[in-house]
Amino acid sequence: MSPENHILRDLAAGRSTAAAIADRLGMEKDEVRAHLSRLINEGKVTISVHLAGTIPIYELAKL
Repeated sequence: MSPENHILRDLAAGRSTAAAIADRLGMEKDEVRAHLSRLINEGKVTISVHLAGTIPIYELAKL
């Protein structure tokens, strides 16, 4: 399974931060952010809010 599919699966369980996804999937945070950027550009993931004004919260895009 591709890293993007793992991330999408993780997000399907609920919205999350890049750090939390990285911890759960055993990936580097920057690697997760790069995948999330691609998924955002493809319209599959959105940033819903910013936790404490600095940490983006990601969730699956509503199709």
